[in-house]
Amino acid sequence: PPATSAITITRPTGTVANDVMVASIGFRLISPGIDSRDIGVTAPAGWTLVRRLDNLTSTSSGLAVYQLVAGASEPANYTWTFSCINVSGSDTCVTLGFSGAAGGIVSFSGVDTTTPIDVENGVSTAVAAATLDTPSVTTTVANTMLVTSHAIPNANTWQTPPTSGMTQAFQVM
Repeated sequence: PPATSAITITRPTGTVANDVMVASIGFRLISPGIDSRDIGVTAPAGWTLVRRLDNLTSTSSGLAVYQLVAGASEPANYTWTFSCINVSGSDTCVTLGFSGAAGGIVSFSGVDTTTPIDVENGVSTAVAAATLDTPSVTTTVANTMLVTSHAIPNANTWQTPPTSGMTQAFQVM
């Protein structure tokens, strides 16, 4: 089985210096029911992890969300790499292999570049759910945009368009 892999995501068109980019990346092992914590994720230089969620039930999948304040000269794309590590103690990724990843980046202008993420929260949703769980957050500053990221290992159960009046920025299957 492959021990490493990568995903390259294009910088959103129109991104300029001081825009805040949010990258969301879903990933999984080849075999369901195995520990997704055994997948190491390495972000491109400058990107900061906001939250990583590992679904430890039956999907062997996870979601990693990162943020970056754009500089004066950003590359056309960014590459995240994945490796097999032994966090769970069972070394499942090396045994079974990395399946793959999907993700995207969105850019926002007019954001406080010192503290671009006001508050954040995350929760895993049951595999069979057709509507994904989104935990509550209470913002601490006015005019805050709520941004959610979701990853599900079965595209057949995701509702398109999203519920609750949300606007979908991207979907990768």
